[in-house]
Amino acid sequence: MLQHDALQADALAPANWSARSSAWPFERQDTADPISVALDGYERLHGESLQICIEQTSDMAFAGNIPDDPLPELDYLDQSVIVLSHQSTVLATVERIRAIQAHQTGASIVVSGVPANPICNIRYLESGAHGYVYSHESTDQLLNVVRMVARGQPRLGEDLTAPLLARLVELSEQLGHFQLVPEDPVPLSQREEEVALEISKGKSNQEIADDLFISTGTVKNHVHRILRKLNVKDRRQAGIIYRQLSEREAGEQPEDRPIPA
Repeated sequence: MLQHDALQADALAPANWSARSSAWPFERQDTADPISVALDGYERLHGESLQICIEQTSDMAFAGNIPDDPLPELDYLDQSVIVLSHQSTVLATVERIRAIQAHQTGASIVVSGVPANPICNIRYLESGAHGYVYSHESTDQLLNVVRMVARGQPRLGEDLTAPLLARLVELSEQLGHFQLVPEDPVPLSQREEEVALEISKGKSNQEIADDLFISTGTVKNHVHRILRKLNVKDRRQAGIIYRQLSEREAGEQPEDRPIPA
């Protein structure tokens, strides 16, 4: 739970509420110096407490509370920081982040009151959030994260380092970013081309053998030669490289190809 030296609140469930200076729509701040901060998804008690903290902070200006439904246009919050209270579930939080992102492009999002689960935070960052504050951290820490995000510095705690690296590897492997298509690949034979095509479809050796009317031993030999010619370690990588080579060849214009002598 976020705590403050003089103000404490124990409500985090999202709900509509209105407080002083919170009529919708809110006027954008005239000065560009204070950090414009809007709140989203807070219950009234906690939201009003956080609003007072923001208003009493010299380098911030309270921009108001975002209604739950319908979500209005938020383009006037272009340079603001939106502090989103963690929703009842991870999925609900992700959906709210995406909904806010769909309505504007310039504001930064900080999710507050999140559980100590790095995997959840990675999902929030992937969805468009720029920072997060754990439920056990203080309001002062929240305001510091708001300052970081306003300066264009997303909060990435040390606890996210290992999960983020693992996620990057996973995504890169899925997209084939670790694969470099050779400029001058060793040509495949006609039969190897046929086997490589089936590999790119995710078929097993037995399925390839059945489709091409050859033995599984022959398929294994072809696969071994394909891996060597494409300079890859496994059939998944071979399928990725083969698809990329096929797309590159299909995309060549006739005038780009050498003219036979």
